[in-house]
Amino acid sequence: MPMNQKKRDLSVSTSITPVEKNITGLDRCTCQPLSPLAAKVRGEKSEDEEIVPTSSALGMRLHNSLQTLFPRSTPISIFLLHISQWERAQPGQHPTLPYQRQHYHASPELLKQVMTNVHRVMRADDEVLLQEQAGAIIIFPDVDQQGAYSILERIYHSVCLLQAETLIPPLDLDTTMLMSMSSYPEPAASVEQLLYFTGLPTYRFTLRPAITTQFWNMSPTFAQETEPKEELQPTQTQSGSPFMKLPTTIPTRLQNLIPYSLAKELSCVPVGRDHHCLTVAMAEPTNSEQVQRLHQATGLSIFPVSCNLEELQTLLAKNWGNRNTPPSISSV
Repeated sequence: MPMNQKKRDLSVSTSITPVEKNITGLDRCTCQPLSPLAAKVRGEKSEDEEIVPTSSALGMRLHNSLQTLFPRSTPISIFLLHISQWERAQPGQHPTLPYQRQHYHASPELLKQVMTNVHRVMRADDEVLLQEQAGAIIIFPDVDQQGAYSILERIYHSVCLLQAETLIPPLDLDTTMLMSMSSYPEPAASVEQLLYFTGLPTYRFTLRPAITTQFWNMSPTFAQETEPKEELQPTQTQSGSPFMKLPTTIPTRLQNLIPYSLAKELSCVPVGRDHHCLTVAMAEPTNSEQVQRLHQATGLSIFPVSCNLEELQTLLAKNWGNRNTPPSISSV
């Protein structure tokens, strides 16, 4: 794997643009895609089509670095990491009213601990690092597409070793990390294409603090695509698990989040999504092992609800739609 690069300086941004803060003291995340093309594509597609964003300052620093590296006749790869933390769900939020939870930049302490795991699988003299609260960008001159994929795999598995309870301080907010990597000249034939492909997420990793298991006693907020809204008002069962009357069909973009084979095996269907949280109607909503399998398969936090079993089986048997539709990139 080609990784012959001269040692470069570690460049860390210490300036923070004043933005709105919430009660936790974190900065509101207003990051945008690296490429204008990605911003245009995101505007034309479903809001579930994720793009790995970055801050304007970090994006500008990357552009300035690339100006010194192009034109070139040898490969180059870019790794992009974005970390965001989500405000807590509001217990009083009415389940039929759409509400988009705000997300915030990670604390410097959290980013430092994440980057420690990134560095563990890399050599200190093989990188140019641009870093600030929103995340990090690493440039790998002379690393082609195959080599870049190997690096990304190592980084992802190292980051997956992080645990919400063992971070210092322990996490008290749901935290999502988006990771991507792309290379020139393949698959990108230009700098603009390189930036665009770098913004397409390859991995989505969510850390959810243990204290958020209190969601069992909370009503979920449903994504706007779940129709009809009047049928999706949960009631509380004696076991404490919310009960939901199922719709007659499941939107395709929700179907794509869970492979049909897994939905059939676990007797479950996705019925709503609020950013990182997927509401799933299940035959056994209190089965923590099944909930964990869904979390691992989707990369999303799972809000399990109970439902009518006959309606559930009808959805799985007749109304699932195209069962051959591949999972979307959000489920990576």
